[in-house]
Amino acid sequence: MKDMDKDSLTPKLLKTAYEKSGKTLKEIERETEIADSSLSKVFNGKQYASITMLVKIGEAVGLTPKQVANTYKKDKISEIDAEIAEFV
Repeated sequence: MKDMDKDSLTPKLLKTAYEKSGKTLKEIERETEIADSSLSKVFNGKQYASITMLVKIGEAVGLTPKQVANTYKKDKISEIDAEIAEFV
């Protein structure tokens, strides 16, 4: 599975919300049905996650789907800009 960029905004947003939530990885795992080891990797930008997975995690840590989606969109635009820059 491909990694997300460790400097991406989405993992940072999720990790910050997770830390503020006071929840344990096990609690989030129960809510999302996503293994705590995968959650940790997503929070640290070490594992790619679909937008559906990111929103599910976001909701578990107190974020709205719109907050997660907006950040995800910024990450994708940055990826596209970097790819285009390689060719121009």
